[in-house]
Amino acid sequence: MVTLFDLFVKGGPMMWPLLICSVLSLAFILDRLYVLLRQPTEEGPLVAQLEEFLSSHRSEEALSLCEAARGAIATVAAAGLRVWRTSREVLQETMERTGNEAVTSLERYLIIIRTVAEVAPLMGFLGTVTGMIKAFSAIAQAGLGKPEVVASGISEALITTASGLAIAIPTYIFYYFLVHRVEAITAAIERIASFLLEKAAVERESHAP
Repeated sequence: MVTLFDLFVKGGPMMWPLLICSVLSLAFILDRLYVLLRQPTEEGPLVAQLEEFLSSHRSEEALSLCEAARGAIATVAAAGLRVWRTSREVLQETMERTGNEAVTSLERYLIIIRTVAEVAPLMGFLGTVTGMIKAFSAIAQAGLGKPEVVASGISEALITTASGLAIAIPTYIFYYFLVHRVEAITAAIERIASFLLEKAAVERESHAP
């Protein structure tokens, strides 16, 4: 029975960088899953509660609610509520800055995950080339009368190709899932920021002489 270790050894030297790619991919995907799956992607429940507080001019209670809530959506809302009684420009700028910082934090390591997904198959193809070179070198030296000599190089070529694709395919799947998750959170941040800007404008009009 052929084990994974046997395949690793038969895959040749390119299996080591592929192993590093697989470890990086797994580590960073798990990290981003842990962070992003704990993040709400809908602002609706928070908006409903904020609507109740802000309509009755209880901005301090609204702020306490956001500070106690989890996720980037609540963080941006809290940043806006801390400068609630300032100008629209300050309110908008504060939420934009906080939102950009939150999204940047959520996107951390995604570029590494994408790089691994793109580089792994190229490493596999490089292993294919080196394996074929090894096979043809064996043919040149031993001729076609010893197929077991040629088989070693061909086996190396196929194993590295399969390994590169085996790493890249799931990495790409998780990468696009994570990107979609970040995009959903970003859209929710934009919506709650718009909601707070509208509520602030209504409150200013109600207090206008």
